[in-house]
Amino acid sequence: MVDYEAAFAALGRSASSMYWDICTVTRRQNVKNQVTKITETEDIPAGSCPCRLSSGLPRSTKLEQNTTVEAVPKLFSDVDADVKAGDLLTITRKAGDTLQFTAGKPYRFRSHMEVELKEREDARCIHDTA
Repeated sequence: MVDYEAAFAALGRSASSMYWDICTVTRRQNVKNQVTKITETEDIPAGSCPCRLSSGLPRSTKLEQNTTVEAVPKLFSDVDADVKAGDLLTITRKAGDTLQFTAGKPYRFRSHMEVELKEREDARCIHDTA
């Protein structure tokens, strides 16, 4: 008989060893300023986790006369990573590049988590020149 729990645990350990990038999570929260009593939006650091970035599968969108094809990037990480839809993600690649995204809805599986990403309008791509 197959011990599925042991198999998933083994898969989780081997999958984690494939996470070569680092994802830094920033969460937007409304915070009431104690001096002005005005509620302001602040970016609060929510932690970081090992991850893997995929360029994603191409998707086509048919408009009235044109069809566009774009790849939707995807984040892979440990199932317990603290990522929520709408979080601001800064991914530092093993090669040194830094990319910024907004997180879509996280999909959690027994062995890992997948999150579709949207490039941020104000995103910066930083390349390590060293």
